Amino acid sequence: MATTPYAPEWLEVEAKLGGRSVLKGTYAEQREQFAGLGAALGSLAPPLPDAVETEDILINNGTLRVRVYKPKEAAKEGLSLGVYFHCGGYVMGSIEGDDYLCRAISMSASTVLVSVDYRLAPEHPYPAALEDGLSALTWAYDNAPTLHASPSKLYTMGQSAGGTIALALALKIKASGQPQKISGVVALGPATVAPSVVPAHLKHLFKPEENTDSAIIDAEAMSVYTANYNPPLTAPDFSILLSPDLAKLPPVYIVGCGKDPVRDDVLVFEQEIRKLGVKTKFDYYEGWPHLFWIVPGVEMGTKAVGNIVKGIQWLGENMG
Repeated sequence: MATTPYAPEWLEVEAKLGGRSVLKGTYAEQREQFAGLGAALGSLAPPLPDAVETEDILINNGTLRVRVYKPKEAAKEGLSLGVYFHCGGYVMGSIEGDDYLCRAISMSASTVLVSVDYRLAPEHPYPAALEDGLSALTWAYDNAPTLHASPSKLYTMGQSAGGTIALALALKIKASGQPQKISGVVALGPATVAPSVVPAHLKHLFKPEENTDSAIIDAEAMSVYTANYNPPLTAPDFSILLSPDLAKLPPVYIVGCGKDPVRDDVLVFEQEIRKLGVKTKFDYYEGWPHLFWIVPGVEMGTKAVGNIVKGIQWLGENMG
């Protein structure tokens, strides 16, 4: 069985952490493991400058919480506006879990972010996360001026399942009667198609056997997330690759990792939308696992976050 090797720096990280960490078990067990991992990593993260102001706001008649991040030193009007969706396979994660990354990005990219505390499965299965995301996106667009942002510079952003939500909502808006409401997407390690419904003409490009030793999450963990989220597997707002509207996507900045169970989801998706004429910027990290940049103190992780900032700036240059 052919497997691609890990980057030496990642192997050093694993040695320091005492071995390879992979989320295992039921969704409830993985929630607990994920929370523990987040707390451990959070304690290692260096403090950030006090350069971003935040505010938690209840929207949608008080049923949905968002956290707004605004850079303090940036120009006070016309900033780009990202609606952000946290990672966690639709079953775990939170605004708090992705708070550090949102602060760093808002500060470094001089962008306003609206992080969405969307409902989680299995308590709230498909399409609850998408419904909350659409509510937040609509609110952000309508309130852009009061957030010191421009509605013409609105983009969706997320990592892992959050990246899938970001793509799904961009497609939904672009196919609606108000396509001007979305101008870009930042998708960090998104899943783009359920393994059992990969189109026949693309199956040869999917090689899951090359990533049976993936860290952080593996194919088994992903099957737990899908079973609990419980979407129709061919729904184009879950298996994004199947959407008939891919050519309508705005510019997309997308990130993929070589040691990731969604490696091929990202590689094939980027290839397909580029063929359709969608503007893309693609960063790919061979030998690195899913969302590796969440681990503090990793040189390549710092570089990846810097590249995410550059990706958002690239979006700003290509909006409209």
